[in-house]
Amino acid sequence: PVTVSPGGPGSREAAAPAAAPAATAPKTREPLWAGLKGDSLDDAIARLRSAGCPPREIVFAIRAMIQEMTMERRQALGYANETLPYWQSARNIAMPGRSNNFMTEVYAQTQRLERTYLLTPELFGADESMLRMYRDRFGPLDTETLRRLAVLESERNEKSMQLAAAAGSNQAGQAAYSRDPKLREQLEQEHEAALRALLTPEQYTQYELR
Repeated sequence: PVTVSPGGPGSREAAAPAAAPAATAPKTREPLWAGLKGDSLDDAIARLRSAGCPPREIVFAIRAMIQEMTMERRQALGYANETLPYWQSARNIAMPGRSNNFMTEVYAQTQRLERTYLLTPELFGADESMLRMYRDRFGPLDTETLRRLAVLESERNEKSMQLAAAAGSNQAGQAAYSRDPKLREQLEQEHEAALRALLTPEQYTQYELR
């Protein structure tokens, strides 16, 4: 009789299938701003510009960096709104013992950053979504007029938050407002005067009708 060694050609033992190569996880593409996190926004813009990055992509990168900086400031202050349902997150509720004024100051700083770095002649016109939003609100105006309107609105928002923080508003962040009606009225009058100085009478009439 022929003796067949285990594992030989006539063996009844099933050969173990070859091990499949380990699956390689797909590489995740890092956001454009990931390597710029430690830089100032001025340095980040300069580096992106020198690398040939188009203005539209610079806008997206800088806006994401500002949003991340805002989130980090909120978390550092101990605000718990990241745990709230999305329909309550805009309330910016503070944890016990925290004043709403701190959160309001964070959003006032965000207004300044966006105004300084995103509402520039170079970058404002590159943001199609911003242009569409302002044209829907103010009409088919030229890009520079729309940019200046955006700057006025940002300044008004920041002043409103500063008044709210000074008055100890029970709201926080973007929802904050001063409880003094005279101060609110004065702020709106100043904003209206700035709009009238910028727009022609016809443009202002169209603005009021929208």
